[in-house]
Amino acid sequence: MINFVKTSYNEVTKKYTFRGFFGIYFKNFISRKILTPKKTSLLFSKLGNTEIEIDSFFLLEFKIILEKILKNDYDYNLYVNLNVIEKILEAIKKDTWLNSSDDKNTFKLNQELIDNRFNPIFLDYQKRVFEIYQKRKNTLNQRGILLDADTGTGKTLMSMALNVGIDNDISIYVVMNQSIDTTWVNAFLVDKGNLLKQKYTKEDIYTSKEFDKEYNGQKIIICHSEALDKLINLLPIFGKTTFTITVDECHLYTDIKSIRTNLLLELIETTNCQDVILMSGTTIKGSYLEMMPYLKFLEKTFTKSVERRYQKMYSKPTSLLKEVVQLRYGSISTKVEKKELNLKEVQYENIEIKMPNSNLYTLTSVKEAMKEYSRNRKQEIESNIDKYQATYDRLLKISMDLNSNVDWEKYKEDFKAVQYYYKKRILIQYPHVMKRVSVFEKDNILPYLQGQEKKDFKDASTILKYPSFKIAGEALGKVFMRLRMECHRDMAKHIDYSFINNSLGKAILFSTNIETIEAANDKMKKDGINYVTVFGKENKNIASVITTFIEDDNVRALSGTYFGLSTSHNLPVANLIIALDFPWRPYQLTQAIDRANRMGQENQVTAIYVKLDTGDEYNINSRNIDILKWAKEIIEEITGNEIPGMDLDSTITTTIEVTESNFSNNSNEYVDTDIDLLDSLLKISYGSEDISISKDDVSVNDVDVEPDNIVSRPIVFNKTEYVTYALKNNYFEDSLWYREMFSIVEKEGKYKYTEISNGIKYVYINDRKVKVDIGLKSSILKTTDNITLEANLLKCNNKTIITSIGLLIANSIFLEFALNGKVEYRNREFSHGEISNIIPSLMNKGVISIPEYHNYVNGISFSLGLNKLFVINITKKMLVAAPGMEEYKKSLSLNYDKEYGPKWKNDSAIALKFIAELKKYDNDYIKSDKAFGKILGGKILNNSRPRKFLAFGVENGFGANDKPVFVMNSLMDGYPKNKSMLAAMYNSARSGSFDRGAGTQEAGYMVKQMQKAVNNLVIKDGDCGDTIGEDLLIHKEDLWLYKNIYIVEKGMPVLKEDLSEYVGRTVRIRTPKSCKYDGSFCEICVGKDTARYKDGISLMVIAAIGVLLGIKMSSMHKASKELLEFDILDTIV
Repeated sequence: MINFVKTSYNEVTKKYTFRGFFGIYFKNFISRKILTPKKTSLLFSKLGNTEIEIDSFFLLEFKIILEKILKNDYDYNLYVNLNVIEKILEAIKKDTWLNSSDDKNTFKLNQELIDNRFNPIFLDYQKRVFEIYQKRKNTLNQRGILLDADTGTGKTLMSMALNVGIDNDISIYVVMNQSIDTTWVNAFLVDKGNLLKQKYTKEDIYTSKEFDKEYNGQKIIICHSEALDKLINLLPIFGKTTFTITVDECHLYTDIKSIRTNLLLELIETTNCQDVILMSGTTIKGSYLEMMPYLKFLEKTFTKSVERRYQKMYSKPTSLLKEVVQLRYGSISTKVEKKELNLKEVQYENIEIKMPNSNLYTLTSVKEAMKEYSRNRKQEIESNIDKYQATYDRLLKISMDLNSNVDWEKYKEDFKAVQYYYKKRILIQYPHVMKRVSVFEKDNILPYLQGQEKKDFKDASTILKYPSFKIAGEALGKVFMRLRMECHRDMAKHIDYSFINNSLGKAILFSTNIETIEAANDKMKKDGINYVTVFGKENKNIASVITTFIEDDNVRALSGTYFGLSTSHNLPVANLIIALDFPWRPYQLTQAIDRANRMGQENQVTAIYVKLDTGDEYNINSRNIDILKWAKEIIEEITGNEIPGMDLDSTITTTIEVTESNFSNNSNEYVDTDIDLLDSLLKISYGSEDISISKDDVSVNDVDVEPDNIVSRPIVFNKTEYVTYALKNNYFEDSLWYREMFSIVEKEGKYKYTEISNGIKYVYINDRKVKVDIGLKSSILKTTDNITLEANLLKCNNKTIITSIGLLIANSIFLEFALNGKVEYRNREFSHGEISNIIPSLMNKGVISIPEYHNYVNGISFSLGLNKLFVINITKKMLVAAPGMEEYKKSLSLNYDKEYGPKWKNDSAIALKFIAELKKYDNDYIKSDKAFGKILGGKILNNSRPRKFLAFGVENGFGANDKPVFVMNSLMDGYPKNKSMLAAMYNSARSGSFDRGAGTQEAGYMVKQMQKAVNNLVIKDGDCGDTIGEDLLIHKEDLWLYKNIYIVEKGMPVLKEDLSEYVGRTVRIRTPKSCKYDGSFCEICVGKDTARYKDGISLMVIAAIGVLLGIKMSSMHKASKELLEFDILDTIV
């Protein structure tokens, strides 16, 4: 085995190629054991067993995968060449951007300019940021850095110094509008901290407020995010120059689709900026995909193609990819923690509020209010459904008359499908149809309507498609969100604010809504608190309001919304932060606290959380705390950094707990609308479509909401629940159960496990009849259905997993029932051969008994009886050619005439290429068929089907020197008129039988001759002393070949019962091929088992002859010919 790796890099495509021999099943090992096939195809541009092509950007993911393989994090049940993997990893660490020691030293901060501009005031952690920026530029070749610095650690100062040291022609600062003067202009011109040795002047600065004035060559440009488009239009006046772009509060640019994010990207790309400084104290708000804009801003290898694949890979990352996210984040960022400032720790206190009307805001009351609204709205919709239909029809006709260039019939078909799926309660399974209808209406109907018509159409369309969703959305907006606001408004009215006047510092009050701020202002006025406020009209005067708060000693409090106040304001004059309610994202709360807890703070900061006290009952205020906790966990998982200031001390430890008792006093009754409302509530609250509640998540009664009463129906059928019940009750051992579950039964009657009555199917659970809403034309269960298998339900499975019913059946029959769970559950396709190969060794070790092996054989017999249910016999596509095959074949033949000349059919290689293209066309048609890869595979797919529908193929005559003949006709085309082609077809039909007869005769003769040759060979005792042996790469599947043989270690033979410890490694074994005994063999070279028989060599030869016989006899079944392209590396093993 040659263990080498060749590495190359394409500067144009930014892709790396690694070539070598990685193992026979290396590709399958990556795609099935480590990742998934889909994520593997996204990660690698090309992945084979001898060649890998991957984007430079994705090398980090590849490196982590290789490291985990070498650390033995995965079971090597597939072939992997560990020696080559080590070399790939070594090449990645040495020859790519992941070589952190490869300091190209092409970039250097101008420290002299920094020293001339600033007084020597930089702390050690700030100097460290400068060093990291320089190192990242030189080693990783990034455009800049993400400065993840806790609020108050001096981001403004650090960015100013970096801009000076980078020494580009122009420095652009992209900041929030309200901070242009209060933070940035003041930092350059006021310099309260006496930080600047060399002062700036007004002539040095050009702000977005002055973009309508003439540009006079200023070196510092300060632009707010809403003016980015104007700045981009001004770029030509700056001429050809170099830029540094600093982005403050960069977490505002983490929506990859937002206008301002794309404007910022356009600014970076248009200026060809190579120095980007992104800054925030809360870089991630709560989603893995928030990393994407940062990567676009900073990583030169994050191309459009990489971006698309990254988005798909990380929308739902695996545990391995979550690990990579943290490493990726660390590669573009540097963390500065507040502990560097040696500030006193924030103290957290609660104000518990009890109000006369507290009961209005308990979850019970809120739920009842939402249910009441839902009942009334449902009744109103049902009473006026004809009006909604008429409105929809009228407005649809207007759009159709004005827009005739679209497929209206397809839209109507989809619309009806959505209505049908909704009524059948399976709409959640068809999100693509819902989206198709919504997109069509947005693009082809709404643009042709005016004003109120648009709202009327959206209302009518939504009500006609899925009325409960419409009701749920309205209930959330008009009931839940209104009650949430009223709750916090009323709480603000009941706080005694007089303690603010006794505080060492001032106070800042935060809320998510204006009504709560107004209520707090009114109460503070009554309590004698002199305050200023920032919201609504006051936002225009925010700079002067902030200045008043800071400088006027008589002003004790500042109130405002989280959005208006939580960023870009330095307010260490305050040491009280009062959260009147909680924002939806933890970063907003953290930033609010950090307005006071920052550099310059002399007192201990106290954060006060206002909570509603409703005793043992959960309320709308405490539930909001749980939403914050959830978001906090996601952020910490992404960044690997703990979020300080989030000790919320909530008495509720789960998100929304979905249990029967939450929704009804009667645990056997459940209201449909509750699920829909909670589902929508979760989506809105978390800002994610991935979190939802469906009826499959709760095993409770399905009832309808009527104005005055609730009507019970049978319990909802849940596949996971039912299959679990069947498994516990030994149904899996009854062939009758399989017939009733997996076959299509239409005849009405009561069966052992099922019942069909009035066209409806039922199953039984604990003697209760459960409706299965599938219709008569479908089986109750399918082997492809996925269910949740709880840990330890089977002895062979100790963890909760998602598995298919088919895999559960196979594992239960063969591994659980037969082998008593002694072989681990296989959550993938597996074969009888795979299990049969491991049983002997387990029996030798005493793990599996003889009776258990008998049970295994009986299990095979039992499964054979299920073939009629599970094994595909024939499908329609198997019986016909691909549509258009005849036309495609003629067209392809004409193209070959032009490309290769009219005699191309005489060239076997070209003819085989022609057949390969026909096969590809045919495979594209049949690959979606359920028989594809199963019964429609192997010889049928590669030989029988092509001969029948494509072309008979390239055929040889009887003689070894006969020239091959290409028969272009298929069997469906009929016999060719060409005599040589017709003869080739006849010869092909006859040669199989001839070859089998002649081949058997030849093989028999070979057997006798070889037996004569080895009859006198014997195995002698002792060791011949051979040290040459043979080097072999050991594969797990071949371990059975190497039992009780000797390997060479330090020149000496060592007996090994098996070679499992060497899987994936090359080992030197003793072999008869190099035995030194003359005319015989030593017992060491042949191995312990063969040495038991003195004529064991004859037995080995007979085994080899058996293989030859098999090859000869297989000629009866005519083999197909294919044109193969191969790399020479593929032949080196």
